Amino acid sequence: MNDLLKHPWVRVLIIATTVAMISMALRETASITLPIVTALRDVLVPVAIGFTIAYVLTPLVDVFSRRGLPRMVATGVLFAVFSLVMTVGVTVVVPTVIKQSTGIAARLFKGEDFTDLNGNGRYDEAEPYIDTNGNARFDGQGMLTNGMKWLEERQGQLRRLARLELDQPALSFLSYVMRQTAAERALIDAALAAARDGRPVEQWPEALRRDPPPDAPLAWDAAWPGTTRPAVDDAFSKLVPEVRERWIRNLAAAGRAYAAKQVELVAALRGVRRNDPFDQNPALAERAREIRAAFQAPPTGEEEKAVKAFAQRLADEDKLDQPVIRELMAELRGDDRGSQWLAPAVGAIEKAIDSGLAVLPSRVGGWALSSVSSFDAVLAFALDVLLVPIYAFFLILAMPAIRRGAKDHLPNWHRDQVLRIVRDIEKVVAAFFRGRLIVCLICTVLCYAGFLGVGIFGPSVPYALLFSLLIGLATAVPLAGLLFLVPAVVLNLLDGGTGLTAGMMIGVYVVVQVLETVVLTPTIMGHEVELH
Repeated sequence: MNDLLKHPWVRVLIIATTVAMISMALRETASITLPIVTALRDVLVPVAIGFTIAYVLTPLVDVFSRRGLPRMVATGVLFAVFSLVMTVGVTVVVPTVIKQSTGIAARLFKGEDFTDLNGNGRYDEAEPYIDTNGNARFDGQGMLTNGMKWLEERQGQLRRLARLELDQPALSFLSYVMRQTAAERALIDAALAAARDGRPVEQWPEALRRDPPPDAPLAWDAAWPGTTRPAVDDAFSKLVPEVRERWIRNLAAAGRAYAAKQVELVAALRGVRRNDPFDQNPALAERAREIRAAFQAPPTGEEEKAVKAFAQRLADEDKLDQPVIRELMAELRGDDRGSQWLAPAVGAIEKAIDSGLAVLPSRVGGWALSSVSSFDAVLAFALDVLLVPIYAFFLILAMPAIRRGAKDHLPNWHRDQVLRIVRDIEKVVAAFFRGRLIVCLICTVLCYAGFLGVGIFGPSVPYALLFSLLIGLATAVPLAGLLFLVPAVVLNLLDGGTGLTAGMMIGVYVVVQVLETVVLTPTIMGHEVELH
């Protein structure tokens, strides 16, 4: 029987059967075990963390114990040294990190705090202030406000690149177009609103109630400006049958007149730009004279706002592929082939940015609300921070007993080999964590020194210590430091940084990553885990 159990294939069969039975038992009892595990999670997590720390530190305690030092004393000395190092680090680093973290949170919504000596409610140059980002100047606006201004500036640059931003002559001409087509546009809008609202004929505009022109079309042409064919069809379907023909003919007459006027005005504008005399067309000559006069009186104030709103409406209609609108907008922008494909791309970018900015306040408010409402989670975390060292301390003391228990339950065959492998694993794992921690600390110091050097050539890196610490710790995961480098670069740019300072920050990160990969990890980690 013993020979049979020692057969390799029998062992594999027993192990597979055992795993299958355990899996089935867990699945069948999940309704009972899962609530218990969930309830014990708050207890098991700090115990697991404490056991991991004890597993890493046990080889060091074993070294002291083999040299005659009692295990209790060795563990106490190790924790005392660790506590001293942590206390010094916390005393030196943590206050600055907390201050900078608080500064980032405050600057997200408001500017830096200052002492209002004269009580006028605004910052004056001689008044003291708290320079939270270390750029040696007062920042009165929060990062959200500065970020939105920066995005608006970039949007303006994109619009100018795509020729979406109308210049002053274009706005003057558009103001003239508004005045000349006001009657047709008002009739179209009023007709659609009357049909959608189901108003009786008596409440229709007068131009819509009278008999239509005999040559008025019986349908809306999709190429006309002012509205779209689906909108007209939807409004048409809501009318009673006896008034539909009169309604659609009058609406189509207004749309035809609107399109004809717009074509005529665009032709006049082109003639003005070419300095045509218009000898053969007195009507266009009169239009050209009026356009030149409009150029001399650009819109201002409320009129300018109305013109820009009209321009936005035309831009929206331009996306519906209406030839008349496209011809007008191309003439206003001085369009070329390049901007024909660039304009839609810029419009999509602007739409994405605007939608993101629209939901940003609600998301930030939700994050703040969840942070405030999770105060109990903060207390639980603080309790875990206190319990984990206690668990680790007593688990280190109990590790010999744990080993003896595991040893007693190991099968007799290959016991010595298994114990040797376990001891080697413990030694290498502890050395790995020690080496990784040393590498992260060196990367933090190098990154911080590099960020301080950036301040020599321009605005200093805001919250340099905080970002250096985060980037240094993130080096444990390849390229994870980019998650903290990007906001550091953005903050530097918002605080007056230039392309030079941003490039230097990226250069510091690249140098640190290269040193970590080529020098630090091979040297330190290779020494700790005894690998080439």
